[in-house]
Amino acid sequence: MNQDLDGSTPAAARQQQVDLFQNGDATAFLISLKEEGTGLNLTAADYVIHTNPWWNPAVEDQATDHAIDRAHRIGQDKPVMVYRRNLGLSTCVARSEEQYNQHPTFTLEIQVPIESISSPSNQRIKAANSLREARERRDSGLMIIDGDSSARHAFAGGIECTELFLAESNDESHRHLILDWQKLVPEIRINVLAKPAMAKLQYGDREEALIAIARQPSLALETLDERIGESFGGGKSSCFLVLDQIEKPGNLGAVMRTADAAGVVAVLLSDPVSETWNPNAIRASLGALFRVPMAIGSANQVQRWLTEHSVAMFSARVDADRSYTAVEYPQSVAIAVGNESEGLGDQWNRQEIQAVRIPMHGVIDSLNVSVSTSIVLFEILRQHGRLD
Repeated sequence: MNQDLDGSTPAAARQQQVDLFQNGDATAFLISLKEEGTGLNLTAADYVIHTNPWWNPAVEDQATDHAIDRAHRIGQDKPVMVYRRNLGLSTCVARSEEQYNQHPTFTLEIQVPIESISSPSNQRIKAANSLREARERRDSGLMIIDGDSSARHAFAGGIECTELFLAESNDESHRHLILDWQKLVPEIRINVLAKPAMAKLQYGDREEALIAIARQPSLALETLDERIGESFGGGKSSCFLVLDQIEKPGNLGAVMRTADAAGVVAVLLSDPVSETWNPNAIRASLGALFRVPMAIGSANQVQRWLTEHSVAMFSARVDADRSYTAVEYPQSVAIAVGNESEGLGDQWNRQEIQAVRIPMHGVIDSLNVSVSTSIVLFEILRQHGRLD
């Protein structure tokens, strides 16, 4: 039997319902904090689950921290687990885990807490902010993703998102984000941040409604076959992009947007200088970093993989003899581009790798790497009849 208490509950019935719960005759107690559901002594509770859409931290604290402290003073003799959720329901106080699991309203809905954070010095804010530093990303295996759109691209690309930080909004639009993400990742930890706390976590002057924490996936070259699946082989037109010693995170992100637009099968990072999961790269890619398969290896390892998979190799070099439009690109092709300061490394200056150039008619002898990559990739698409 379950008990319900709200503003319509007669005063005489309130104590009777409390007694039923305290005596073990009711398995769960559904209470409206907004409608006279405060000030109850429920020392039999093992779990307190907040699911109130009326977001008022002061009342929630009264119903948990203060109330639990009072409950221990008047007879509570065991730990109480507090869950904070925001599901448009009321507050459920359950007697035990077994009884809680039997409650039909909450069994599938209540999974992880939602935290309300107001202080910029909160430890979770500090931990998330530390992921803007390369060392912390390397040590933790985590990354920080700015923006709901990029985070959704990460999820769609198979990235494990573990925690969200949402900006509390006056129009309560953050509630829609909460419900959306709980459907996508039911077990994800969610934090709702007051303006000062969210400002501390934001990058520069940006005002993102959502910032996510996610696990870095493996970029092992050995697993690339499995990750690209049926998008390669079988006589299909297949284009790979090799980025050699790419330096700047912003360039990596911009090139990944191009790779996504051109339908590149995979991007192979040859001896990369830039860290792949740098937040600047993620922002510049608009989420494309998560949608195009990537793999990391030395120049020799990348070349060996391409050779073993019968992929013809081309390189974009400023000193090449032939224009990028003067060659015929086979159905399975890889184009290698280098960083802006040094160009391609010597490992890519080999007889079996055909060099092409983009004609330059001005004083400057090179283009931004993302621009030059776009030009060559879309010429390959044109020759493969894939521009329609």
